[in-house]
Amino acid sequence: MPLTVRVVSRQPRPFTGEVVVRALYQGQRVPELNPLLKQVGFKGQWGSGELLVAPPRSRAKLLAVVGLGDRGASLVQQGEGLRRGLGKVVMEMRRHIVRSAVLDLTGGAAPPALASAAVEAAELATYRFTDYRPKLKQEQAQRRLKTLIIVVDP
Repeated sequence: MPLTVRVVSRQPRPFTGEVVVRALYQGQRVPELNPLLKQVGFKGQWGSGELLVAPPRSRAKLLAVVGLGDRGASLVQQGEGLRRGLGKVVMEMRRHIVRSAVLDLTGGAAPPALASAAVEAAELATYRFTDYRPKLKQEQAQRRLKTLIIVVDP
């Protein structure tokens, strides 16, 4: 069964994701996340990705952060950084049996044009060749990411 992707212009109500994914530039400050990011040493480096336990008042169980690198980098470089970081995070989500995620590209955090790179990353990270391995096929059906909602600025 393929990955279902929706691109929306505001957070879905009710919130439906198990993980909120934030794309951050190198050195970008997010007051509510800074203590958590400092604790794990996340600085927004290009292509980096971390899956973390969400802060106490979060609507999701887990929080993922993906590094876009330098804010002045080209859109192509930012897209590749998002693709690599989100790919790492999506593969880690499989270990935690995460079925749905919300990628937040709002608030000027990242251009909406990066949505296509996010879709590509999620598709590639969830793919497994399972034609000749029934046990792997069953595990893939149970553990893979099924829904990705991408929230962009209107």
